[in-house]
Amino acid sequence: MDFPSSPAAVVAKVLDDDDLLREILLRVGFPTTLVRAALVCTRWYHHAADRAFLRRFRQRHPPRLLGLYVGDVFIPHTLEFLPRFVPLLTKTQELELATVLCRMATFSLDTIHGMSIKECRNGSIFISGFRNHKYAYEVHSPLFPERGVAVLPPPPPHAVTDDAHNLLLLPSQRR
Repeated sequence: MDFPSSPAAVVAKVLDDDDLLREILLRVGFPTTLVRAALVCTRWYHHAADRAFLRRFRQRHPPRLLGLYVGDVFIPHTLEFLPRFVPLLTKTQELELATVLCRMATFSLDTIHGMSIKECRNGSIFISGFRNHKYAYEVHSPLFPERGVAVLPPPPPHAVTDDAHNLLLLPSQRR
């Protein structure tokens, strides 16, 4: 039998195998962990940045439901209910993800009165309601509060045929 001389030699033999390294990288639990692994060296980065690898990674790790908004915070002077973010924490989540969820839980959607959440997608929230006595549409990014609020222009009159405005957030195409 041929045994490697040291534990370091065993580890080096395993990590020099590109197929095995790709399988190990594929099994990291979160995209943030994959980014950290890609920073180890250029060889790991090239494996993690490969389009075919990323496609497999996304198939294995679909986006997770981080939480939901519940309209249960009563504001007495307005007689309105303000949505509150309720994180869906699990035991296996990383500390980094838990920190982001706590930031989302403290994010306030009180910039608009009579607010209604129309759509949530990819970390953005599309809301409508009254701002300065005019009906307004806004897009908030609780995951990235530094982006601020995008105040959208009202839809053209011919696009709205009744009081129910069915507007949706559409994702941009990936390149």
